[in-house]
Amino acid sequence: MPAYKAAAIAATPLGRLVTEAEIGRMVALLCSPAFDFVTGRAIVLDGGRSLPAFPRLNLAAGAEP
Repeated sequence: MPAYKAAAIAATPLGRLVTEAEIGRMVALLCSPAFDFVTGRAIVLDGGRSLPAFPRLNLAAGAEP
């Protein structure tokens, strides 16, 4: 596994990368009538990487910054 991929996985609270199927399900949902009033919104599929507390928890556990 390339080092950049291992680093991305290690930095993700769910411990894995997003799959093509997960992206496809989000696209299908956004194209569905259930989301017909949603416009101009960014949906983040990052496994929790954007959670503000995660880097601090990771550092507290002894991970490298």
